[in-house]
Amino acid sequence: MFLPQVEENLNTRDLISQWRGYNHNYAIGMGEFYDMENMTCDGFPILMARDVRPTLLHPMHAFRGILYTDSALCYLDGNTFHYKSWMMDLTDIVSEEETEISYDPEFEDEPDDEEIQWNDQILIRFGAYVLIFPMNVWVNIADNPQDRKAGSITSTFVSDVGVTITYKISQRDGSEYQNVVAQETAPTNPSEGDYWLNTTEGSEGLNVYLQSSWQPVATCYIRIEIENAGFDQYFREEDIVNMNSDAVHDINNGSVLQTVTDDFIVVIGLMDTVTKTETTSAGYKLRIERVMPSLDYICADKNRLWGCKYGHDIDGNLINEIYASKLGDFRNWYSYQGLTTDSYSATIGAPGKFTGCISYGGYPTFFKEDAIIRVSGNYPAEYNVMLTNARGVQEGSSRSLAIVGESLLYKAPGGVMAYDGSLPRMISQAFGKDAYYYDGVAGVCGAKYYLEVVNDHGGHRMFVYDTELGLWTKESHLSLLGFSGSLDGRLFAYTYSSVFGMGISDNELYTDKKVGEEYVKWHLETGDLGLDVPEFKYVNKLTLRAYIPTQSEVQFLISYDDKPFENIGDIRGLEETMTHVIHIIPYRCDHYRLKMQGHGKVRMYSLAIGYESESDEYEYKN
Repeated sequence: MFLPQVEENLNTRDLISQWRGYNHNYAIGMGEFYDMENMTCDGFPILMARDVRPTLLHPMHAFRGILYTDSALCYLDGNTFHYKSWMMDLTDIVSEEETEISYDPEFEDEPDDEEIQWNDQILIRFGAYVLIFPMNVWVNIADNPQDRKAGSITSTFVSDVGVTITYKISQRDGSEYQNVVAQETAPTNPSEGDYWLNTTEGSEGLNVYLQSSWQPVATCYIRIEIENAGFDQYFREEDIVNMNSDAVHDINNGSVLQTVTDDFIVVIGLMDTVTKTETTSAGYKLRIERVMPSLDYICADKNRLWGCKYGHDIDGNLINEIYASKLGDFRNWYSYQGLTTDSYSATIGAPGKFTGCISYGGYPTFFKEDAIIRVSGNYPAEYNVMLTNARGVQEGSSRSLAIVGESLLYKAPGGVMAYDGSLPRMISQAFGKDAYYYDGVAGVCGAKYYLEVVNDHGGHRMFVYDTELGLWTKESHLSLLGFSGSLDGRLFAYTYSSVFGMGISDNELYTDKKVGEEYVKWHLETGDLGLDVPEFKYVNKLTLRAYIPTQSEVQFLISYDDKPFENIGDIRGLEETMTHVIHIIPYRCDHYRLKMQGHGKVRMYSLAIGYESESDEYEYKN
């Protein structure tokens, strides 16, 4: 007896029930995508389209920097600083170099806003202040309206022509000494409390007659007086200043202001006479200035500002330095009085440009492309510079530095690195070995790291890394200047013309001004499928389980053996979770790719791909 022969069922089904994000390599796993846009892993293992991005603000001129602080967004629009419900024009404070104006004065009296090239700025919170760099401006954002002031971190006083400058030895508060004699020998028959200014070379000093003997005055002061000069509009007590005095050269570098009034300042110093005067002219004006070093990058750590500089000074000397301001005082960077509150500087032996800095783990941390430099300690005498040879921040990607949870992430020359204080490790293998990116700008929202970069051809890309899942996704770019975020799930991104909300809770802020995307367009492209089966095959069915809202759709396309994609079916939204089946006219192929594209807040739970295997013999076709 012969039983009927039953042909072997060669139908096979691959099931994707866990979506594994972006992977731009040639060989990738099921559930990974060679390319995608505007998808998120927020619903992992479900695949979802990202939320819309509201456009929260538009500027009058141009956004130059933003900072989210104290549950509010402060920002710089042109030269106007905005915070909560008030604003402050900084035009009179900003140096002329900060605004480059390009126009022909023969044809126009003033430039239009479109012709002004605004330099973007970094905003740093420092106590009650917001500091703006490289503009070098501070703004007090205290709750008390009377305290809301602004000023320059640096300050320069220049005297008028034809004014008289009087130098006098004085007490710390500027009051004059009584009964002072300046000569080489001690006065005869002095009275109690008389003063003798010893002018003998090698023994110079001020002495006071007490208890029948001449006793040295521990600290000598010089009062510098110009009537109605307005010194107190430029400086404060304990400021460190440089000047160009012709009368007393010893006070010109690093003098500490002991007293500051409208008419005079007092510094530590000694003269060979009780009083000196000089008159300014067109060729000589008294210049007094509080300066800060020229810095490439800057951050705040432990109540100090820290910065770094690599380059040549005006004398041609190479500078490779790290600097710290005086403790609690962002205005003074050259205070060296032997105190724990002093400023600090250190020369770095590693060559090459600095590429970024950030406060991480309680350490000011500086980067070069091939080095990580951390400063430990609590005050200058205790500071210790530690250098690690490792992949640092790529030049031009200083704004990619961002702390996500307990890790520091940044764009390095070879990819994105995660740093925990020991050695960095690469986390961007999903970008592919043939993709090279530059000019990283990053922000943080919860456990997600948003990174916008530029490729070799000048095209922008935005990637999002979920540090908890270890997955990358890819979103549409915005050509951003920067981000500012918070721990409560808010993330703001800005260009010169817009501020976008990208975080979890952005709808709570500026809701009356919210405009932007109505819906999100998205697409997904798998890698080459079918390579794990040696036989040729026929793809015959796709089964998608998904929630598709009304007025949304999903379109399926397929590419056989690297040929162009062709449409194989569309699914319209029915506002429910259900299974959708797409039957495909079989086409014999070695391998294939799928693409899904659409719009709307789609949620995809699983995708089953049905195919039938055939002979592995090559079939020639004309």
